[in-house]
Amino acid sequence: MGSSMKGSNRFDIVLLLSLLVLFGVGVSLLYGKAPLMSDLQQYEDQKLMIRINPLIVSRAITKIADVLAKEANEEQQVRILTKILSKKELMPEEKISLALLLMLRIKETKQRNAFLDVLFKEASTELKDIPVLALAAEKNYDSIIPDILNRLSGKPNDVRAAAYDALMYAIKNDSSVIPQKLMLYKTNITADDATQLLWEVVNLRKGDALVRALVKMGANPNDSRAGKTLLIAAVEKNEQDTVDALLAEGADINLIKDPKVPTALQMAIEKGYAEIEILLRKKGAKE
Repeated sequence: MGSSMKGSNRFDIVLLLSLLVLFGVGVSLLYGKAPLMSDLQQYEDQKLMIRINPLIVSRAITKIADVLAKEANEEQQVRILTKILSKKELMPEEKISLALLLMLRIKETKQRNAFLDVLFKEASTELKDIPVLALAAEKNYDSIIPDILNRLSGKPNDVRAAAYDALMYAIKNDSSVIPQKLMLYKTNITADDATQLLWEVVNLRKGDALVRALVKMGANPNDSRAGKTLLIAAVEKNEQDTVDALLAEGADINLIKDPKVPTALQMAIEKGYAEIEILLRKKGAKE
């Protein structure tokens, strides 16, 4: 009963909108004026939003994309996407996912760029904490990663910044998929960038898979700060998997940058990290 009433109300609203538009068109024709295209567009958009609003409330992102791909032309999809991005019912990640799903359903670069333009415009607001590039890589939307990079390619620093933000997002969310995907493309990430990100991995106690990925991107596993190497820092945080990964990627187990700073083995002994101490001794560490 409740669902039939909702359906009836929705029909009434659509009928009312239709009558209002027809009335406006009739008045325009009566006075010898052609109806404005914007009025017709507004009507079509409102009619479609009536269908989509319940899906927004239920956060059915894939269904929204399906409806838009099936019932809206390319220009209308962009207009509706812009409206949806302003909705508070959806989380930022869901909004970006919707735009990416729409891109997947379109082959033309021009149309994909139109969706990206909307996203990049909104990215300066609530979407800024979720890089578009990161989400595309994380969700394995491989076919649109080149479109994102190409859209930024006119400004190499923008590509680099987007890639850096995506990798930082990967580190915070412990996602090894993102760097593995980005390694396949020219992202302008420098060795210094990768090394800085490797420090973030160690400081934030993230996974060993990220260590391997960043070293492949040019990170220096023997980098040091204030006399403390990455390896010593990982030992200090009792991160055995990270210690093992750094050693596997070429970290010097006995490297001393500052005599006042304990070696990796000395640090493990001082902190009482027996398992790391055993690992380091097996790998040839010296006190």
